[in-house]
Amino acid sequence: MIILRTNTLQRSDEIPFLLIGEIKTLGVLISLCFLFHTYGLFSDCWIESESFILHGWYDEHGELYFIRFFDGIRPDNMVCIMMYVSLALLLVVILSYCLIVNQIRKNYTLVRTRRLLFGISLGTILASGITSIAFYIFTGEVKRENVLQRPSVENYLGYSAKSSLISAGLCVVICGFSIKLALQRCRLDDDYLNLNDAEEDSVEIPTKNTIQQKK
Repeated sequence: MIILRTNTLQRSDEIPFLLIGEIKTLGVLISLCFLFHTYGLFSDCWIESESFILHGWYDEHGELYFIRFFDGIRPDNMVCIMMYVSLALLLVVILSYCLIVNQIRKNYTLVRTRRLLFGISLGTILASGITSIAFYIFTGEVKRENVLQRPSVENYLGYSAKSSLISAGLCVVICGFSIKLALQRCRLDDDYLNLNDAEEDSVEIPTKNTIQQKK
């Protein structure tokens, strides 16, 4: 007996591997954004003291600088508060990324792909820009020694522009790769559904053996 099928399918085992690739890509996105923002907020342009080690991670007594956040809201603690604000904004961008990619799997188009790239880039620029502006406003000159000082306007503008552009560029490149994986998975899912439909609509062509058996 010969069965005619109208479609072919790549191995369905590839689908879970594509999903793993998307998860790894998302992890890289989160890591790069987190590392870049933490380094940017504690870079040399914000700190005017040689007693700070590792760009502000530790103070002159060797204490972890984030501990000061729990001492109460003071001018020298605002940098820690802005750090948490930055992470919250980035979390919103990442969640939006997950939702849009999930929607693309259901109904993928070229327009949706372009909107995803634009939305992620714009969201990252806004997150970086708002964090930079808030950091500059709330971090004034503190009279105590070995604490953060307000940077010059030139340093502020340079950091803000660099942070926004680099973060947006990273998101465009990484999200573009992840979108490619998502679209590949969509096509594999469609091929799998088409194959099932083809099996249901398959036509049996009688052969010499089947005709003799019926007789």
